[in-house]
Amino acid sequence: GSSQLATIASLVCSQCGYGHIGEPGGEQPLVNRCENCDALLTEQDWVRELYRIETVETVATERISINDEERQRQGFELQTTYRFLPGPDG
Repeated sequence: GSSQLATIASLVCSQCGYGHIGEPGGEQPLVNRCENCDALLTEQDWVRELYRIETVETVATERISINDEERQRQGFELQTTYRFLPGPDG
């Protein structure tokens, strides 16, 4: 199997932190202004390799496999963002 994580490209507004999340498979968000605060989105707002975690659960284990050790070596930068669900008007 592949050892690469499935990542997506997204824009995170530097003014308010609102996430404009791309789609798995490479579709990038096509917005120039933040949908939340209307700030101009720039090249610096891109997060090109975002690994999206929605729900996390853990299970205790007695030993660490080689795959677990490799994941620990990769290292991650944690960034929290938010997005509102569409309302009844869209």
